[in-house]
Amino acid sequence: MARGRATWKKYFEIKHLIAAFFRLLEDHAPAISRMMRFYSHEGPHQDMRLLEQETRCLTLDQPPYELAYQALCIDNVDGVEDPNLGRMVHIRSAITGPVAIHGHTNRAVDQHTGLILGFETTRVRWGRSCFPMPSINKPQATSKIAIPVPPFSNYYHMLIDFLLPHVLCCLGHKEQFAQGVVFCTNKEFPAVDFFVDILNSEGIPAATKSLRPMDKLHAPASLLTRIKAASTEHRYAYEEGMEMLEPHLDQLAKKIPGRPLLYLKRGATKLRNMRNASEVHDMMASEGFQLAEFGWQDFAAQVAAFRHAQFVVGTHGAGLSNIVWKKHGSLLEIFPRNARKTVYLNIAARRQWSYSYYLAGPEGSNQSFDVDVDALRQLVRQQQDQ
Repeated sequence: MARGRATWKKYFEIKHLIAAFFRLLEDHAPAISRMMRFYSHEGPHQDMRLLEQETRCLTLDQPPYELAYQALCIDNVDGVEDPNLGRMVHIRSAITGPVAIHGHTNRAVDQHTGLILGFETTRVRWGRSCFPMPSINKPQATSKIAIPVPPFSNYYHMLIDFLLPHVLCCLGHKEQFAQGVVFCTNKEFPAVDFFVDILNSEGIPAATKSLRPMDKLHAPASLLTRIKAASTEHRYAYEEGMEMLEPHLDQLAKKIPGRPLLYLKRGATKLRNMRNASEVHDMMASEGFQLAEFGWQDFAAQVAAFRHAQFVVGTHGAGLSNIVWKKHGSLLEIFPRNARKTVYLNIAARRQWSYSYYLAGPEGSNQSFDVDVDALRQLVRQQQDQ
């Protein structure tokens, strides 16, 4: 079951040799690496004021979800973060001192130490968040607290790991953000605009700032929020804060109609596709489900669709993150039988959704798989009757 390139092949890529060179440069000639705008050391800002520090227990292995959890632990491919945390999830938020935001990576860097902001000392791997790009552009400035949005390529990580924790922190500590916040982006995120409107309506001056790769922005402070769990799939642990969004989500749902039965189609992706998807789609439509396919630009539409939905069916994928938008519902998640995950079971448990799963055929090339349409139809009807 190949889920990526073999590890040994990655070590022969030229980028690893380039990364090693720049790391060596940063360690022994930091003045030069800073001129190249290369930063790989991550750690706490020398001026950091803690706003939140909480530890919460997982609930996905507790009744009524424990049987589903046990089943999904078989042939499980959850990502691992820190096994020592066990059933605990750590949530931390802080306001830091002066930072520089570099447009090519869109990460906040301590202006004095050159550390990428984080709560723990580590080394960032070469990638979208760590690579050099020298620039002679004059730095820009803002008087607001900066929230740099990394260039996410995954909707789940953008929404669950980053945007929601930052927005809820702002709403929960309004007095700390009277000077305003600015979301710094180097790509278009309609979700950011959605939350900026909410913050402004709640009395927090909020704006967006688009940074080009050669840009640099100086800010007097930044907001840093991190969630850490044993698994990268279990970082959603802030369900109480979602209540602050309820009036805004209700207002949106009144503007955009929806239906109670929702089937989420896979978007334009090469991975995890049903080989007989058209047959499954025809079956779901015949059962009265709205067939929906959302993209990043359809943020408001997918929020509204999931607010209206009472029963959601879909293949495991980032789009199912949208069950976070309401409490109480029913989710039926489809997996290849040899590649199971617990990420949406975790959100379902936190948001008190009923949860069930369907195990399709084993995944093959590009994680594609077959679905027994009649068996899925039977399970869908069974779940609706409960």
